Amino acid sequence: NKVDLLENLSGVSIINYTESIRQPGNVKSITYTCLLRLEDREFPFKLVVWDQGAGDQSQEAEHVVYSPGEPMDPDIELDYLASSFTFPRSQIMVFYQNMLGILTTSREEEDDA
Repeated sequence: NKVDLLENLSGVSIINYTESIRQPGNVKSITYTCLLRLEDREFPFKLVVWDQGAGDQSQEAEHVVYSPGEPMDPDIELDYLASSFTFPRSQIMVFYQNMLGILTTSREEEDDA
């Protein structure tokens, strides 16, 4: 099935998915609880996608809030992934590539030690 193929290609599994509408303003949020598998490691994290609609044309309507999950592997050097931050949804691929880069680099440095 399509979801299995995407999980196999990316290594990211969506463990949980919830949608809600927040007041005021009917702001829609979608929360994804995810697990990234890289070889023998697992990296849990959460993404909340906020859609503020077309109200403010000066900024992108959708943004993503990243949060690290629990339990975290203490051997992984997380750099800026150790704390929550927000980015435009249009940058989700850049976020994913940077996340893979940090986790892969952390793994290579551990293997060299």
